[in-house]
Amino acid sequence: MAVIHCRKCGSTDIRYTENGFFRCTGCGAEYTPSEFGNMLNGKTEASPGTEELKQKLKDVRATFDMGNFSGANDLLRELAEECSERKEIWNTWLDAVIAYMRKQGRIAFRGSTLFDTPRIFRLGENADPSFRERKDAAYREMARKIIRGDLSLFRSLHQCSLAGHYDPLTVPYDDLKDYLCEASDEMTAVFDAGEAIARRMQDMNMSYDARRTEQCFSFITPWRGSGVYYPVFALSDVIIGYPTDEPEERMPAVLIRCAHVITDTEEFFDDAVGQLIGQWENMDYCPYCYSRNVRRKMLKKEKVCADCGRTIKPMDF
Repeated sequence: MAVIHCRKCGSTDIRYTENGFFRCTGCGAEYTPSEFGNMLNGKTEASPGTEELKQKLKDVRATFDMGNFSGANDLLRELAEECSERKEIWNTWLDAVIAYMRKQGRIAFRGSTLFDTPRIFRLGENADPSFRERKDAAYREMARKIIRGDLSLFRSLHQCSLAGHYDPLTVPYDDLKDYLCEASDEMTAVFDAGEAIARRMQDMNMSYDARRTEQCFSFITPWRGSGVYYPVFALSDVIIGYPTDEPEERMPAVLIRCAHVITDTEEFFDDAVGQLIGQWENMDYCPYCYSRNVRRKMLKKEKVCADCGRTIKPMDF
């Protein structure tokens, strides 16, 4: 039997993987079944020369510059099958992913786009030591835009179905966090910022009323079925919360598209408190049982529902 050697490092330990490729355990280089078959038969496929490759990559760039990311992805896949060791291919693929994120306003992560980002990033890092630094810089740029409130986070998170295992609107929070941060550690800055804002909201007893007729910040302590959620994450146009301040283990978090842009600024919190004050002053129904039989306690900043008996307290503004 012929001994197969990796074209990149010379290793003979090449194994079949679950994704349908043959992978060298020595350097991580991957080969398509057709490439592996040619290696097995002692054939060497002619790969494009430097000038030819430059022209093909120029065509790829023109394709994704026009917004045809699917076409660019197909062209790059063909080139990678011909000469997977050429770092120019993987760097151009990274440029296509970055252009997609900037133009579409979405974060590219596993399963969320037409790009197979785990494979692109893994093989790109194998081919070029500077690849990861460029990739992380792109995700850092996107994270900063989200934190400033310049980019919608909901558009990215709404795509997160975790390969069909979960409803994208109700996902265990830790799974959602780990899933999005797989692409780059730079995305942890988004969750650090969102969790910090949520903790400040918790300290203020501020929740969010997600009912379509309301869509505002609330001073009411969340309880099941109320449509009011206790936040664990709040940033950009997203609030992630639970229907109780003591969620059960592995309870799915609810992903809510907030009607207001959330940033860690005093201006944002001043506006939110203004909403709470207005909500309290204008409330003429019980937020728990929806009864209209609500009255204000004499000499107290409290309201009580005569039907369900609940006391409705405002925040300590």
